[in-house]
Amino acid sequence: MKPRDYWTYWSVGRASDWAYWGIRQLYLVLNLQMYCSSANPVGVEDSIYHSSTSTEQILVRTSTSSRTFLKWTDANVFLQSTQFVSSSPPSPPPPDLPEAAGLDIASFDSWNELPTSEPDFENIDEEGPDTKRKRTAVWMKERTMYLEEMICLEGRRYHSQCSCNGEGEPIYWCKDCFRTEMMCRDCIVECHTSHPLHRINKWNNKYFECISLKCLGLCVQLGHSPGEWCLSAKPASDNGFTVVDVHGIHEIGLDYCGCERVQIHSIQLLCARWFPATTSEPQTAAMFTLLEMFHLLSFELKVSVYEFYHSLARCSDNTGITPIKDRYSAFLRMIRQWRNLKAFKQAGKGHDCDGLKSIHEGECAVMCPACPQPVKNLPEGWDNAPTSTRWLYALFIAIDANFRLKRKAVSSDDRDPSLLAGSAYFVEERQYKTYLRSTCVSHSTVNMANTKSSRGLVATGVGTVDCMWHEMKLAHDIGDLQKGEKYMNMDYLVFSVITGSNKHIRFFVPKFHTNAHVPACQTIFSFNYSKGVGHTDGEAPERGWANINWVATSIKEMGPSSHHDTLDDNFSNWNWKKVTMLGHTLLCKLKDVVICAKSHGKELTDIERAIEEVHLITWKSEVEAWEEDSSQLNPFETMMQTANEAHDLKGGINTSLHDEISLFQLISSGLDLEDQQCQFRADTAALGAHHKIEAWTLVQALYIPAVVSLHASDPSPDSAPVAGSDKPENLTLWLPSALPPAYQCNHALRTIQLSSHLKTFKCAHIRGQWASTHARSMLDLTETKKMASKLKYDNAR
Repeated sequence: MKPRDYWTYWSVGRASDWAYWGIRQLYLVLNLQMYCSSANPVGVEDSIYHSSTSTEQILVRTSTSSRTFLKWTDANVFLQSTQFVSSSPPSPPPPDLPEAAGLDIASFDSWNELPTSEPDFENIDEEGPDTKRKRTAVWMKERTMYLEEMICLEGRRYHSQCSCNGEGEPIYWCKDCFRTEMMCRDCIVECHTSHPLHRINKWNNKYFECISLKCLGLCVQLGHSPGEWCLSAKPASDNGFTVVDVHGIHEIGLDYCGCERVQIHSIQLLCARWFPATTSEPQTAAMFTLLEMFHLLSFELKVSVYEFYHSLARCSDNTGITPIKDRYSAFLRMIRQWRNLKAFKQAGKGHDCDGLKSIHEGECAVMCPACPQPVKNLPEGWDNAPTSTRWLYALFIAIDANFRLKRKAVSSDDRDPSLLAGSAYFVEERQYKTYLRSTCVSHSTVNMANTKSSRGLVATGVGTVDCMWHEMKLAHDIGDLQKGEKYMNMDYLVFSVITGSNKHIRFFVPKFHTNAHVPACQTIFSFNYSKGVGHTDGEAPERGWANINWVATSIKEMGPSSHHDTLDDNFSNWNWKKVTMLGHTLLCKLKDVVICAKSHGKELTDIERAIEEVHLITWKSEVEAWEEDSSQLNPFETMMQTANEAHDLKGGINTSLHDEISLFQLISSGLDLEDQQCQFRADTAALGAHHKIEAWTLVQALYIPAVVSLHASDPSPDSAPVAGSDKPENLTLWLPSALPPAYQCNHALRTIQLSSHLKTFKCAHIRGQWASTHARSMLDLTETKKMASKLKYDNAR
């Protein structure tokens, strides 16, 4: 066996000691390897993992047939005590590595003073790629043992007697308890008086089968401590009660308390942290822990109620053999009620003297703590602040629409009443619709517009008003859109946010949307040219849609109020996550601002040095005048005329010799033409005179022989050429699409083009089941014709 089969070399050290210490240890290991290069150890399989710095010790991994252990060994003792197969003397050590490599030892830390304690292999940096590969490789060697233990846990494990030493046979085992031993029937029931929803398996001499604690005789008694029984107990209806838990859907035996001071059945369930599906004679409940889990999963994974409930059903029975009671409708109702109660609880309504009787608009929304809010975070007299500091109390809002959050014409406001009723982010629906009807007389027609994009939809999307700086949804600022982003919808939402005292309002165009506007808007409404706006880009709503778009599919089929309540809940979660991360976010932005301010200040100084002081003063005065009064001359607009020409025109003097083009416009357009000429000459040079085209034509004749006669029919160079026909860009290349009809299978190609066009049209414009079915029939017919045309085309070739 070769020496490298026995020796593994690496160094382990702290990050601050890697420089010299790592080279030192590598040198020692290589030195040991040279001593052992001509000999092989006998009896054991050792690997050098680490060597100390001051005592010349090495950490050796020794492997035997039964175990593997680590030990610290002196390097000299290790070499002298290890037997080698070869009797040849070891080679002398090489010269000192640092000096030989030309390294400056004085530049390193005093490695002789490093601690010599044993390294902690359990705390090795797990982020290193080598360590990850090593741990995975070790697990692959042990995965057979993992598999055997998992299979062993599913077997009986040879428990011949229960721990109670009774006569009962230990054939029961709980999948959810920490204890894994088998128990008899009496012990398993007694141990689960406080855990009635655990899953029990019974050994039937062949395999484990599921059995409920209800079948074993366990009955849950509400209103009393576990193990106590009520003398006036009242069993649940039909002696069957269903509880939805994180482990599945369970059917249990349940008794309500019937004592004198007893509470109603729904309250008894709530005291046990079971959420009842109904208020009178409930037959289904869900664990609080389950509702909390779904609540978080719906935020982070965007899980729908349907997917989550059927996942629980599979936890109960993944084979589909055992029938499970369908409680999907009840679970859907409990989830919605849970969301509503959590919203009121987080808004502090549980401690309000009036309770839920007095709920104001937007009261349940999670507010942005950094936005200006009178009486909360603004000083007295803020509304009378001077112009120089007014920007400190400015509220930046952005409006946008999302057309993915649609809703079909399902249910109505009467059949599906709202639980929040405008107390969160959506505006109050009745007032909103009343305003739309008063603004647009054909509102009902707009709602049911029979267009392909809105057919069958009562809402084609939602409009929103966001906090532009912190990307949060504002209270009472979201509403449904009936047909596009109309002014009447967005105006209502904007003024729902800014209602109150008199405000000074300024308008801007978001930076990403600036180029879509006319040049005048690109300067007048630009963030870059405005004072007191910082580095705002105005695109805050766009970044929030990526998070909420994942729920678009599930909310599309909901009723109006369920649709609003679900979105309100998701928007509250979005705001809450923003609030919890606000400190970290502002700190990161502050660090970036410090770096950018230093860089931009240096660049500004360099630019100002290259400009005369007179021009700087003039430019500064023009900018400040325009910032104070936007009706002044805008210095940021591109002027097509110079200042002198503008002055002459103002005085009534017109020196232009053309009605539409002045001298300066002529020069400006001439410069553009000169650039185009340079580009054209570069393109012509790249194409070549005729050499590239002639070489390409020779190869073309091999693939398309018919073009030889077509090229021969072209005008010869001896004949009188048409002006410009000899230029490379005017030569006919005779590509297949340019061939005369006699050389083409036109009918076949037209059929294939028609099929492609129909498929593109269907994907872009067809919506709904009826239209899709009709289009599918036409596509099938076209596909048949296409295959026939293909066969004809192949035969023609």
